[in-house]
Amino acid sequence: MKVDVTTIFFNSVIPDATATAPWCVSIGQGKEKKINASIDGLQDVLDGLIYKAVRDHDLVDLSAGSKNNEYLLISKFDKVFVNGSQINNLQMIVTLVREHTKSQEGRLRISLPPYAKYDDGETSFSNEQSYQLISDFLGCGNIFNGGCWFIDDISVLDQDELHFSCVIVNQNERMSYKTSQLRSAEWQQLVPEEHNYVRVTLPIVTDESLQLIYYGAPGTGKSFTIDRVTNENNSVRTTFHPDSDYAGFVGAYKPTMQSVDIHYISDGEVKYAKGGNNDKTTKGIHPGKERKIVYKYVPQAFLKAYVEAWKRYAAGEDNPYYLVIEEINRGNCAQIFGDLFQLLDRNNMGCSSYAISADEDIAQFLREDEKGFSLKKTEDSEGLTQEQRDVIAAFVLKKDGEEEEHIGDAILNGSKLLLPPNLRIWATMNTSDQSLFPIDSAFKRRWNWEYMPIEYDPVDKKTDEHLSWKLEIGGKTYSWGKFLEIINKEIEDVTVSEDKQMGYFFAKPDKKSKEVLTKNDTISEQVFVNKVLFYLWTDVFKDYDLTKKPFIHEVKDNDGKHVNKPFSFRNFFPIDKNTCLADFMSNLVEMGLNPLDGNVDIDTTGENNNTEGNFSVNGIPVRWQNGVPAEAVREYIKAFPDKSATEVIQDWRSLGGPLVSHFIETKAENEARTDKDKTYVVSIDCNGEPLFVSKQGWGDNRPNGSYYALLNMVNAIKTKGWPIEIKGVE
Repeated sequence: MKVDVTTIFFNSVIPDATATAPWCVSIGQGKEKKINASIDGLQDVLDGLIYKAVRDHDLVDLSAGSKNNEYLLISKFDKVFVNGSQINNLQMIVTLVREHTKSQEGRLRISLPPYAKYDDGETSFSNEQSYQLISDFLGCGNIFNGGCWFIDDISVLDQDELHFSCVIVNQNERMSYKTSQLRSAEWQQLVPEEHNYVRVTLPIVTDESLQLIYYGAPGTGKSFTIDRVTNENNSVRTTFHPDSDYAGFVGAYKPTMQSVDIHYISDGEVKYAKGGNNDKTTKGIHPGKERKIVYKYVPQAFLKAYVEAWKRYAAGEDNPYYLVIEEINRGNCAQIFGDLFQLLDRNNMGCSSYAISADEDIAQFLREDEKGFSLKKTEDSEGLTQEQRDVIAAFVLKKDGEEEEHIGDAILNGSKLLLPPNLRIWATMNTSDQSLFPIDSAFKRRWNWEYMPIEYDPVDKKTDEHLSWKLEIGGKTYSWGKFLEIINKEIEDVTVSEDKQMGYFFAKPDKKSKEVLTKNDTISEQVFVNKVLFYLWTDVFKDYDLTKKPFIHEVKDNDGKHVNKPFSFRNFFPIDKNTCLADFMSNLVEMGLNPLDGNVDIDTTGENNNTEGNFSVNGIPVRWQNGVPAEAVREYIKAFPDKSATEVIQDWRSLGGPLVSHFIETKAENEARTDKDKTYVVSIDCNGEPLFVSKQGWGDNRPNGSYYALLNMVNAIKTKGWPIEIKGVE
């Protein structure tokens, strides 16, 4: 459907006049404003608008448009082509509009305004972002101050493919014209008479990427994610390291043990020993063979996966086969992959876009070895069946440009290498190791990348239950997730980078908090010091001067003065009852890492500083006033172990007056808060669910009012008859 060249354009100005694009095409002019059916290609566009219509118009924001617009159809296209090429992640909102104005009442238009926005909770984009993607594809840069280009044709194919024909006026600069007439005339000369674009679609969209790298901080579950879809029967796994090379990844001739016939020379002839019985357990009868070291081509991870994937493809199996590469950036990828790099370009079929010539030793292995493509000799031997060989021999490579290449015989005899469409190559990469062997941009472009974020309250992927791992230090337990949240922020602040942060699975629990548990849920001091602190002091902070808490502690210098000094790693040994470890944890407590159980030792802030005293809850010493309520809630949970978190919260809220609205709340309620005091809480575990108890005052505005409010709370607890005895509040 041809459109006026000044309908949709970017970076064109007319000094002292408007140069704004209308973003719409009129399809119903004339007195009756009926649809002009003679417009070439219009019916295909209308069919596409109906087919791709958005059911819920509230998902689309068009509020920036004219109030005189009546939107008859709002459609979302997720297959968008520019000059014949489908652009990844490009989506567009297209609308059918009826105009209600005095001059153009009832006029119909097809509109693609940049202000249109879409958001359904999972997918969100704007047409402005989409136009920027188009400009990037054309090489024209920013749509507000980059090169000049326009759209001259809009069409829809197969009811779901939106096609734009774009013309570049000046790739590098915006253009200025004296009048709009001169601009239109010049641009019209740039429009080709016919658009003969070669249609290039994106590779077949599957639930899984053909080549994918999971990357992120150590302990974010990268390998676990791959393990959920791979096993010994559908994958080959390898790990890259600094000494990895092409031979170790693909294969090479190596000495190996093999049973060979015993032979000798007699009368100038080679003669072979005759085995009387192949059963070696039969005494006195030799099998006629012996084990010898022979040189043989030994396939490694790549060739093993390559052969198995082709074998399964030829057998008609639909399930993918995986080559898994752990720690891909710890090896020199350019050296390891070598000429296999070319195979990573995949086409619409899912196989390599281009085949490469195989080295003779690889070709001979594939052609002749039973672990390659040789004919299966017996039911028990390796190799391919004749039917599988016939399927591979008939394989035709269909290139994206629609050319065909009958390459099956070359694959079968090993002279050509081509990745089959069912072969997935998945890898993991720790961002903390990314400087070991930098991966060049050409290699990166051939992979999809999926970032694994750090989760501080993850869910067990098998049971859908929150893990809630704990950290046990000095007889107190802390939330492992909260520790990570605090320490990762410090890592980012000190190193000005997220690369060295730790994921939830960086350390694994090695003990149980309760004997009744079936799995470990607590990280011990030994693991914490020898793995977590070792990593922090010897890897993360080794090149940085630590000058603030939690990495410093107070010591006496030679003159007996108290000075702040950074911890060194050796300060944490011996681990048992180590004062430096206790000081380090105290620093973290000040930063919000509150103990989950045991003695509560919480500092106070602000006006509560003058209320320091000695308290106890059911005999448990509590140093500070603002730790009393949290300890009281813990004792309540112990007294009523069968109550759910919701029931506990309801019971405490029933105390009424002594409590502020945020005294006790669920995790969801705490996360929804936006006030500055949302983090001034104590986290408490209640049957696997976290509760949050405030450390603020409790609703009394008198001088020293928080103490009186605490007294009111104690009296209310007594009225309820709860088995909680609080001392120190008179």
